[in-house]
Amino acid sequence: MKRIIFICGSIICLNLQANDLAEKLTSCLENNRNQINHVNETEALKAVSTCLTGFVKSLEEKAEDKTKGAMSAIKAGLERYYDRNGEYPQPMENNGMGTSGAIALYQALLDDGDDEIFGGPNNPSDGRPGEEMLVDLLGKGLVGDDGDGVYYLKDGYDRPFMYQSYDPENPDATNQPTYDLWSYGTDKERNKTNKTSEPKWIKNW
Repeated sequence: MKRIIFICGSIICLNLQANDLAEKLTSCLENNRNQINHVNETEALKAVSTCLTGFVKSLEEKAEDKTKGAMSAIKAGLERYYDRNGEYPQPMENNGMGTSGAIALYQALLDDGDDEIFGGPNNPSDGRPGEEMLVDLLGKGLVGDDGDGVYYLKDGYDRPFMYQSYDPENPDATNQPTYDLWSYGTDKERNKTNKTSEPKWIKNW
């Protein structure tokens, strides 16, 4: 039992890289040491489950707060982009799926390339934001890198943000007459057409 608990706790702490929350989990396990080491396996598992449940809930709350903060910054940056260009950036694949929207957001707001923005000169990103960066998201864990030189904006759940600009030729594709910006939050299916999952999303509509 001790070995299982140690491994489980270590994996969670290392993979999620949430030091403050990991300390709380460790503290919870330590405070319940007697119950965990109880000869009754049911009681031991109950104690571990209580600690892990609280830990996961704290992680979800932290991810949600981080996502909402990032969305506020992104929306402010998009308004600056609109004021400068007279339009919102349109992803090359403007369908609300995949990573095209997240890449376009990164390029438009951090002034690093434009090959994923429709109508741009087709310059690739190099990972170095330009002088006309519209919002500073560096050092906040909000920029993702696929390892092949593709950069994108990601949410607090460590997944690409979803972004789709309004298309007058297909007005029903978005919920807003400007753009849709969202994170799927705790929704594991991550399918925009499945409206029953919308309560789990963090969105601008």
